[in-house]
Amino acid sequence: KVQQSGATIVFISHRMQEVRQFCSSLTVLRNGTNVGSFQTDGISDEEIVELVIGRSLAATYPKKPPLPPDDTAPPVLSARNLEVDGALEGISLDLVAGRLHGVAGLNGMGQRELFYSLFGMVPLSAGSLEIGGQPVLLRSPGDAVKANIGISLVPEERKTEALFLEMTGRENISLPIIGGFVKGGLIQGAKESAAVRRVLDMVQVEARALYTPCKDFSGGNQQKIVLAKWLLAESRVLLLYDPTRGVDVGTKAEIYQLIRAYTDAGGAVLLYSTDVPELVNLCDDVLVIYRGREAARLEKAELSEANIMRAALGNSGSASGENAA
Repeated sequence: KVQQSGATIVFISHRMQEVRQFCSSLTVLRNGTNVGSFQTDGISDEEIVELVIGRSLAATYPKKPPLPPDDTAPPVLSARNLEVDGALEGISLDLVAGRLHGVAGLNGMGQRELFYSLFGMVPLSAGSLEIGGQPVLLRSPGDAVKANIGISLVPEERKTEALFLEMTGRENISLPIIGGFVKGGLIQGAKESAAVRRVLDMVQVEARALYTPCKDFSGGNQQKIVLAKWLLAESRVLLLYDPTRGVDVGTKAEIYQLIRAYTDAGGAVLLYSTDVPELVNLCDDVLVIYRGREAARLEKAELSEANIMRAALGNSGSASGENAA
C-alpha cells in the first residue's frame, strides 16, 4: 500500500528470497562501498554472493590442508563411551591438533548434549574424557576453560548463551580470562583493552566494540565477538555449534577463514552445522549421530552430502535412503 501511494521504499535484507519478492532493483554494498546496482531479475543469487564476499563462490571455503599419510598424531581431546541420560549413548571421538572434525545429525539427535557435555554444561552419566592424555572431570564450564584444559564453546544461541548483551565487547571478550588482567585487586584497563583490540582486529570487528554494548552490533558481528573471546583465551579445543546460522554470506566466509586459521595454528575444532555443504567443504572427517548413537564416520572420498544425509536419516545406504536424502 505504501508503494502504491507513490513512496520509495528502501528494503535491507540478506535473505535473497525476500529481496526478489519485494524489490524491483537491488544494490550490493561491501565494506561501505557500492559494488553494483542491478534489476532484481537481471542478476543471479550466485553473482550476488560473489559481489558480497568479494570472491567467487567456489573460493568461499578455504582449501583443506592435506591429511598426513600416517594418522598417528596423539589427540588433544579423547572422549570414550560418552552417555547423557535419554540423549547420548556410547559416543567416542578424538580431536587432533590442526584438524577440523565435524558432527552431523538431524535436530534433536544428541549433538547438542555432546557439545555441551564436552564443555561441562551437561553432566555425563557415563564415559571418560582425557586432555593431552590426562583424565579430566568437567563439573562446569569454569573447569573447561582452565588453562590446563583449554576447551571453549561457541554455543547454539549467541544472544542468550554466549554474550552479555548489555556489556561491551571488551567486557565480554576478556571475561573468561579476566584474572590475567588483574593486579593488586584492580583490572589493568590499558592492558585489557590492548589485548582485546588485537583479537578484534583478527575477527574484523570495529574498535568501537571496546566501549559499545554487544546489543548494538549485528548478529554477524556479535558472533565474531564470541569467537574473539576464545581467540583471546587461546583455548586448544574449540567447539563450534552451528556458528554460521543466521549470519550473512560475507560473515560466513570470514568465519570460515577464522576457523581454518585456528586449526592452522595448531588448534583442534569440533564443528556441528545444519548446513551440510559446510561440513563437506570444511571438515577433515564427520561423525554422524542418529538417535544419540554413532551412525557413521566419514572422511576422504566417503565425505559427501549424500552419505551424510543417508546416515543422518538412519539409513545404511540402500536405494530408499538415497531417494530420501
